[in-house]
Amino acid sequence: MLDAARRAPSPHNTQPWRLTVKGPHEMLLDWDHSRLLTVADPDGWAMCYGLGCALEAMAAVARVTFEPGSDGFPGDPGWYAGTVRVGALRDNYTEAQAVVEQRVTARVPYRKEPIPRTVLDDLEREAGRHGTVLHILESRQELSRFTELMRDAAAEQFADDAWLSELLHWMRLSPGEQSAALDGVTAPTLAMGPIPARFMGMLRSRPRLRVGATRAGLPRGMAGELVKPIPSSGAVLMLARSATNAQDRIAGGQAMMAVWLAATRAGLAAQPAFSALAVPATLAATCELFEMSPDTEPIAVLRVGRASGTQPRCPRLPLEEIYTIDRDAWSG
Repeated sequence: MLDAARRAPSPHNTQPWRLTVKGPHEMLLDWDHSRLLTVADPDGWAMCYGLGCALEAMAAVARVTFEPGSDGFPGDPGWYAGTVRVGALRDNYTEAQAVVEQRVTARVPYRKEPIPRTVLDDLEREAGRHGTVLHILESRQELSRFTELMRDAAAEQFADDAWLSELLHWMRLSPGEQSAALDGVTAPTLAMGPIPARFMGMLRSRPRLRVGATRAGLPRGMAGELVKPIPSSGAVLMLARSATNAQDRIAGGQAMMAVWLAATRAGLAAQPAFSALAVPATLAATCELFEMSPDTEPIAVLRVGRASGTQPRCPRLPLEEIYTIDRDAWSG
């Protein structure tokens, strides 16, 4: 269960989940406050999606029930996600665990081929299990428009020095950095060669260089590289639901992980594409493109398709860093 949880996705691969084992069949799902993205995710909503992904990864391999914590917000005194009660392993545990281990954020290009309707129907059912609606873009015209929105949004993010500094903080740009910190995103997972990686390192350590590079048009160039693979996607998916509090967003994370695991089982690769939702200037146009209902909130966007190459994996923290045992509760 714990191993499945630590393999879940999280923004910038921060791996924010922390679990307290209370006994052989119970654990608390909480989060590490030091791993909050204070610029990109000040309210902790993306972190809540990550907690939901970890919860769904556990539910994929074992029968669990989840008792939500308080209805407050991350950062409130005493707030935690909830209590996970663990039943038996699922009958297909070996297969399910293999799918959890196989799932990866695939930034490689995808082949230009449609996704079978039966597969898309399965993804819609998985989203619906968690009260979430799946909106799908498939036509080349729609994918082209979404690419434009993503480029505009990403350029705005890269031009924000605080946002870019936070991203650079979570980049592991050299073998030494990758060995020292088993979190964040590595240069290989970003398809970044040695020369670009060194340049990113210089941007991280030299604020004045960042300012000059921004004025010279670097944000637009970085955004262009980021969105290059989108037009070749088989489809782009938006998950949306009614979301008013942290527990709604945890459920949204469960839906995102359920869809992602179903896509993995179907042989599809996936990559989150959150930028268009994170920038107010493109959010409304993105929701309109997906024909999203006004009474729902966008939870996540995933591009999916059949990968044309192998994607390196981001590192994972060792198990002992994501859980503790409450020995008093266990002995009691």
